Amino acid sequence: MATTQMAAIMILRLLVDSSIDIAGPQSIGVCYGMLGNNLPNHWEVIQLYKSRNIGRLRLYDPNHGALQALRGSNIEVMLGLPNSDVEHIASGMEHAKWNGARWFTDPIVGFLRDTYAPLLVNIYPYFSYFGNTGQISLPYALFTAPNIVVQDGSRQYRNSFDAMLDSVYTGMDRSGEGSVGIVVSESGWPSAGAFGATTDNATTYLRNLIQHEKKCSPRKP
Repeated sequence: MATTQMAAIMILRLLVDSSIDIAGPQSIGVCYGMLGNNLPNHWEVIQLYKSRNIGRLRLYDPNHGALQALRGSNIEVMLGLPNSDVEHIASGMEHAKWNGARWFTDPIVGFLRDTYAPLLVNIYPYFSYFGNTGQISLPYALFTAPNIVVQDGSRQYRNSFDAMLDSVYTGMDRSGEGSVGIVVSESGWPSAGAFGATTDNATTYLRNLIQHEKKCSPRKP
């Protein structure tokens, strides 16, 4: 959890330091992570979202200060729960629309199917690139490859994001749960601290990801 929250903080920092804007019809947002030092207060963060036209936000827990700052902002919120709270939330129908026993015993995907909920997937091409630079090129990871890089039957891939997303679709189809929707809940690129982690690469990835959001993957054209 700490790793993903730090990635979210890096994304916010890049939004401050660069000219990245998210405008127009949206199905993309930014995670609000709170692990770090010298972070802006909740009100400043929400103003940053509004100034950058960011209409969707992910919270990892129901932080009271952040929720208060969001009041009246018209920002859509995806709210996470700590594992310690899941059993309490699932314990009664007054708190949720699912049965606690099924939450803990049924396969997760079956639960999502039965409740018409999507599967949330974190896709980070950076980690694939970092762990396998001999096979995965930087342009393929950053959406900048000029030509087809991977041919999978009739499907052609110019970026690893689509390939990773389609691998999830393939797994869902093979499990017989292809009707369950998939939402990419996180993605990003680190700006410092590791191989290939630079501000230029992170900015390139985020800009191209926002542009690519309007397109479909080869498996779901």
